[in-house]
Amino acid sequence: MQIDCDRLSPHNAFMLTLYRGLRMHLHQFEEIRKNKGKLVSTNSFLSTTSDYVAACFFAGDGNVDQDHVSVIFEIT
Repeated sequence: MQIDCDRLSPHNAFMLTLYRGLRMHLHQFEEIRKNKGKLVSTNSFLSTTSDYVAACFFAGDGNVDQDHVSVIFEIT
């Protein structure tokens, strides 16, 4: 555990990129898009992956219906 903490510490140049794929209501997506680059908080656990392809699977096929859109968050 200490090795992981050392690896992720701010003085280290290592940058961790994680992804989260999901389908969400279009109005929720628009609210998040307005805040791009700002801090986003959640009141639950957030499952993520370092595998972009896995995130794409959870985001769905990319089709936009009248209420939902496929979204992939890149978290750095």
